Amino acid sequence: MSIAIVLEDKDAYPVTGGFAGIHWLAANITRFEIKENESWTADDFVQGRNSWTSVQGGEQSTELSFYYGGMTPPDKPHIYELHVYALDKILDLEKGFLLNELYREMDGHILGQFTLKGIYEN
Repeated sequence: MSIAIVLEDKDAYPVTGGFAGIHWLAANITRFEIKENESWTADDFVQGRNSWTSVQGGEQSTELSFYYGGMTPPDKPHIYELHVYALDKILDLEKGFLLNELYREMDGHILGQFTLKGIYEN
């Protein structure tokens, strides 16, 4: 069993021209606590690519986008969604995976899911 998470900002649609902001993708988590800033140091789960690699995100290098990318709503308070998926297996994903690859790997293996929503403003 494992856990996968997606942290996204759908309020980014008007700012990005029609795309959700992906702030963090992580999979193959086998523990129930991730500490602050551990995205940069943990090596016991795999992380995907956030939206900072996109034109809208400033075209940050791919390697620097394999971690949590902070919340930075540019226009107003945004609602951020943290999707947590309980899975029946370890997923076959490599560091830097994309959101569509995560959903493809999870298909048919989701035991349960939960979404936590919160508002963040600068």
